[in-house]
Amino acid sequence: MEEPSVLDYVKSLLMPWKGPRIRIPPPLLVEDVPLATNELETQPEPAENSVDLAGTSPNRDDYSMRVSAATALVPAYHLPWRSLFGLGLALIAQIGIEPPGRNGTLAIVLYGAAAALLVWAMISQEWDVADLGEDTPGPMSLQVRRPVLLFAVPLAVLAY
Repeated sequence: MEEPSVLDYVKSLLMPWKGPRIRIPPPLLVEDVPLATNELETQPEPAENSVDLAGTSPNRDDYSMRVSAATALVPAYHLPWRSLFGLGLALIAQIGIEPPGRNGTLAIVLYGAAAALLVWAMISQEWDVADLGEDTPGPMSLQVRRPVLLFAVPLAVLAY
């Protein structure tokens, strides 16, 4: 059976008269599982907290497609929600002090809440600066690639 694509899912939501709605299984809840394990399990004995790739409990006879629950639910990206919410509050506060209907007290409260969220984001280290790379032993190359330059100059002229 072929797995439906995201386009198939959106089509099933927008055009319900063309066929049955595609259901997405709920995410698995895992408690007390270390998130540092990224290994496929190869032992023949089943583990308590393992799932197969379809998101169901493994069958006692089929262990080839089992993956540990920790690898199934590791998030790939952490959204900086405190900073984004603080930015949104600051933009709403800025709109609140623009004419014609100025409301200074609401703007001050919103700016204070935005500042508090940004301080919270700094304390929780939501934004981490990457470490500096290693220095190269020799000088940097200053060679210009002629085909790229010849392609970019007309585009720069067209831009202005």
